[in-house]
Amino acid sequence: FCKCNRTGSVPFTLSSKPVVTATASSRLYCLNLTTTPCTDPSSKCCNQNLKKIEWWTRDTCRGSIRNVFLNNNKINQQWAPKVFKLPTLDLARNAVPAQGLQLCMEIATQSTCPSLSSFCFRGDRGQCTYAMFSADQKCCPVSTYAAVDSRRQ
Repeated sequence: FCKCNRTGSVPFTLSSKPVVTATASSRLYCLNLTTTPCTDPSSKCCNQNLKKIEWWTRDTCRGSIRNVFLNNNKINQQWAPKVFKLPTLDLARNAVPAQGLQLCMEIATQSTCPSLSSFCFRGDRGQCTYAMFSADQKCCPVSTYAAVDSRRQ
């Protein structure tokens, strides 16, 4: 899962717990994408755009994601072995407002992986693991958020 400097510093992060909205056929998992001070301000990755985000997942989950939205705009998604990714973000720090941007993944409830706990590798342990890549793809700090499946959790 992601071959680069995993401890490299980028000025972007996702909220620690998604907000879940359920319908009869899908669940929408929304996270807040915000900017943050770099842990290492001298890192050359600190002032770069956010190129892409990748999630550690299972190959059997292909087809489980219906759509991905950034502030209600549908965005591109791709699959690689054991990785789900948003490959073409190219977000500058100043393009992210103070309140952040809403990043939502729509997962089909009738799919092989109908929830974050099944979609995320180690989701059954309560975590989704993701990496945020700098524009040159040399830094990709890895982080996690809660793999919640309903509003009650």
